[in-house]
Amino acid sequence: MSPEQLQTLQKLSQLFEDGLAGPKQVKQLSELLAEINQRIDTPEDNFEELFL
Repeated sequence: MSPEQLQTLQKLSQLFEDGLAGPKQVKQLSELLAEINQRIDTPEDNFEELFL
């Protein structure tokens, strides 16, 4: 996960915790998690970044 993705996830998480998240934030979170999951699902593309 990139630093930018982590920062976005933290901001979205806070909005959800505060009960302030709306449909736009739900979509953002869904897209962000899809990006993160896609990256994790292809470890051969970023093996060095994850394990070295």
